[in-house]
Amino acid sequence: MPIREILTLQEKALRSKLDLSRGSLRDSTSKGSQLEIATRGWLRSVLPRGLWVGHGEIIDTNGFRCTQQDVIIAFDDHPRFFDEEIPQPFFFEGVAAVVEVKTTINSSVLKNVAKKASSVRKLQHQWVKLGITKNGNKMSADMPDQLAYTAAPPFALLGFESTMSACEATKALSRLPSRLIDAAFLLKEPKSTAGSSSAWCVNYPNGSFRYQNFLGRQVAAGWNHDHGDFALAAFLTWLVDTINYRQMPRGLMEPYWSKARKQA
Repeated sequence: MPIREILTLQEKALRSKLDLSRGSLRDSTSKGSQLEIATRGWLRSVLPRGLWVGHGEIIDTNGFRCTQQDVIIAFDDHPRFFDEEIPQPFFFEGVAAVVEVKTTINSSVLKNVAKKASSVRKLQHQWVKLGITKNGNKMSADMPDQLAYTAAPPFALLGFESTMSACEATKALSRLPSRLIDAAFLLKEPKSTAGSSSAWCVNYPNGSFRYQNFLGRQVAAGWNHDHGDFALAAFLTWLVDTINYRQMPRGLMEPYWSKARKQA
């Protein structure tokens, strides 16, 4: 069975869970929680080994923490403090990507997600403090390539429905500060003139990591949007390819443990 067909069937399964939660739950918060659980479960089934999926807060070595995030994808060397469906703390250096899951995307939801993304972007990566990677390369949070995704992990928005078209969403996202939200995927888009049901909006970096040909289409740097009936496949492609399987210049837990010992 072709990969696209497999992902299309999985997208239908996720949609059916959304429809089921709508029919059985009145509270919008409960519906959103069920959708987040379904999305985390799907990601666990499709992401490569070496990654695991949870949710909770991210902390850095300064003791700062972000607001609670719907989906946090961590590298396999990050410790699991609780069961994966219990909110838990994550060390910033062990985070591979962050995803916010929304039932419906509109302008107010985008503003809310931007605030959550801002709380992640305020965290400081220990390796950025050190200034270099294990191989001696200069590290910078502003570098628009693989190193940028290490200093500030990719942040995506996954929406199951949207009151905004892909064009409207792209314009709104482009007005946000750079590298706040990296991509948005709309599983059901209204007002599509392309005859498709879904769309995605992606901010392509300017450096060596930029997609030259994403899903069969030549793209330019900056914010782009496209349409198709396979937004979930686009989401998985983008997510797997932007996660930077980093080389560690030092142990993950050592900086946190050293600080805890000093405080004790």
